[in-house]
Amino acid sequence: MKEFTVHLSFQSFFKTSVLIGFCFGIGAIPLVALFNFARVGASLVPMSILGGPVIGISYGVVAGLLGYPLYYWLSKNVGFKMTGNLYGGDGD
Repeated sequence: MKEFTVHLSFQSFFKTSVLIGFCFGIGAIPLVALFNFARVGASLVPMSILGGPVIGISYGVVAGLLGYPLYYWLSKNVGFKMTGNLYGGDGD
C-alpha cells in the first residue's frame, strides 16, 4: 500500500461538480413528480424532465466556482492523504 495525495485541477474539479449536479438533477425528477404531481398535475412532468438536469447543472456550476478556492486551500494546506493502490502505469 502506498500513500498518495489527491490534487485536482480547476478544470477537473469543475467537471466533477457539474457531473454531480447533472446526476442529482436527473435523480430529482421522480421525487419532484412524486411529491408535487397532486398539486400541479400532468403539466409538471415535461417541465421537471427538462428543468431537472438544467437546474442540476447550474447548481454544479455554482458549486464548482465557489467551492474550488476552499478545495484548493484544503488540498494545499491540510492535504487529502489516501492510502491504497494505484492501478495502471509501471506495474509496481
